Formats: sequence, structure tokens, C-alpha cells
Amino acid sequence: MAQTSLSGAAMLAALCHAGILLLAGRKFGSLYRIGWGAALLFLVSLAAVTVFSFLALVAEQALSATDLLNTELILNSGGILVGAFLMAALIPLTAHLGGKSGRGVMVGLILGASALLALQWCTEVLLGLMRLELIEVTSVRLSLVAKVAKYSYLFPYMQLLFLAALALFFLAGRQVVAVQELAGMQKAAQRKARSRVLFEMRWFKAALAAVGIIFAVLSYYDLSASRPPKISPPVNLTADAGRLVRIKIDEVKDGNLHRYSFVTDDGHVVRFFLINRARGGQSRIGVVYDACMLCGDTGYIQEKNEIICLACNVRIFIPPIGKAGGCNPIPLQHSIEGGEVVIRAVDLDQGTRYFSEVIAIK
Repeated sequence: MAQTSLSGAAMLAALCHAGILLLAGRKFGSLYRIGWGAALLFLVSLAAVTVFSFLALVAEQALSATDLLNTELILNSGGILVGAFLMAALIPLTAHLGGKSGRGVMVGLILGASALLALQWCTEVLLGLMRLELIEVTSVRLSLVAKVAKYSYLFPYMQLLFLAALALFFLAGRQVVAVQELAGMQKAAQRKARSRVLFEMRWFKAALAAVGIIFAVLSYYDLSASRPPKISPPVNLTADAGRLVRIKIDEVKDGNLHRYSFVTDDGHVVRFFLINRARGGQSRIGVVYDACMLCGDTGYIQEKNEIICLACNVRIFIPPIGKAGGCNPIPLQHSIEGGEVVIRAVDLDQGTRYFSEVIAIK
């Protein structure tokens, strides 16, 4: 209800501000005061939606896994502060560029950016009204919400294009002194003209730097940081003549997760991993399927001294790996013979019930 109300108020404020911008001009000079009020209302609504979205995000994704002061908390809090500082730095930058680019350019870019925000808020209001059962759920409405949600990650890039366009309009509209005119000036006037040109170029370079930094941050988030973790590719093993799979303990006693796979005669891919549960140079190898009785065959990854289930994000300490129960990986029958972990192929065949991947074999 709160999100729907805030989005609806912000959408109305954006439309009101857009209408004032379209009407305000030489013939409607009295609307400038109303325009300032509409702009202030638009900014307040935008700030309210932003704060609410940030608080909701922090409630779902904590700044730190623990309540104690640690590196993760410092880095995340520092990142938020740096982001706030950079957003604040954009205010004088865009104000200067817009003031030099002309009212028509600035109004057009503001209307374009407002339209993107209004479209996003409109779909949030539509979705909220359907969730609250205030309007009927139809395929057309759901399709509109789904399409906007699918491509909403592109909105910041489009807003970045508006900033780049503003910088280009600023560069094209800046005052350039011709060489002949510069030669006819006195030295003081020449220095003043050159200083003005250099000053404007610094603003333009600052805009390009801002575009580059924002684009780099957005790209890193979309291409890397927001991607879910994946399991490492397993090493495929085959059984010997005695239908046994042998792995040397020296190769897996480093404390890291070592993932393997075994292809059965009917093409089922069975994954399993080995990890040393002991410390201090000792060897106590845990041998388990790369699957969980509760979460299926999504797999596990290692993070420091923990094994993480990718399906439910449960963190398991390494020492109990190999014990059954809960979200622990399923134990795999094995034996230790002459410095090797020996696994029977028939036991691996029993693991086909836990995995869904099947490949074509000859």
C-alpha cells in the first residue's frame, strides 16, 4: 500500500511538472512561480520514493552478515556514501550545463527523463492496485508490467544518455572566439577569452568523466556483481577396469573444494566433490554428492571456511561435510586405500536419482 501510494503521488507530481514545463513560456510568465512549486513537489516525491526503495532494499539485503563492525559493513557503507557524494556532485554539473545549453534543450531532456520515471511508477501503481485487488487482473495489464520490469535495468542507461546529450549540446552551444577576432584583442582580453574557453572545456570534460564513471559502475553491476554465483566446472573422471574411481589424497587435501563428475552408462552426469575437513596438515577427506536432499542438484560453492548451497544460500561449516541431514550435501560411500580415495562406480550409479543432467554418449 505504501509503495503504491508513493509511486502514484510521484507519477502525478511528474505529470504536473511536465505540464507546467510545456505551458511555461513568454506568454505564460505568471506560471513560473507555479513551476517552481511543481518542481519542488516533483523532487520531494522522487526523494520519498528513493528513500523508501532504499530502506526496502536494506531490509531484504543486509549491509553486513553480522551485527559487528567488519570489512563488509565498512565497504558497503562507504560505497553508499561515495554514491551519495557523486549524485550531489551531479547537481552543479547539470545545472551549469543546462544553463548554458538553452531552455528548449533543458526542457526536452527533463521531459524525457521524467517520462522514464513516470512509466516505471505507472507500472508499479498498476501492479500494486492488482495486488491489492482494487482493479481486475488482466493479461494486458500483466504483460505491460512484465515488459517494463524486464527492461527496467535499461532506464539508468537511458538517463545516462540524457546526460551525455546535455554535454554535447553544451559543447555545441559554447562561445568560441575566432582566431582573427582573438588576434585583434588586447592581451588582457585574449587571456580572458582563452580562460573562458578552458573553463567551459573543463565542465565538458567533467561531464564526460561522470558519464564514464556511471557507465562503468552500471556495467559492472549488470555484468558481474548482480550475477548469481555458479559452480566451477567439474573434472570428469572414469572408472578403471575394476569399476573403481581413484583420486589421490595429496591432490585434494589443500582445504579447497574439488568438484568431479562421473557419466553413467545411460548418460546421467553425477557430480560429487571432495574437501579436506581437517586443518594443520592433517587429512580427513569429506566425500559427498554435489546435491542436497532438500534443494536438488543446484550445487555448492566454497567461501573461505564455509560451503554454501546455491539453492537456498545456507552456509555450512567445512568440518561437518560428509554427515547427512538438513541442507548438508549427500554423503557418498567411499574408502581410503594407499593414499587414495576410492569410490565404486556402482555407488556413483546410485547418485543418478539426485541429478537431472543427461548427455548423449556413444
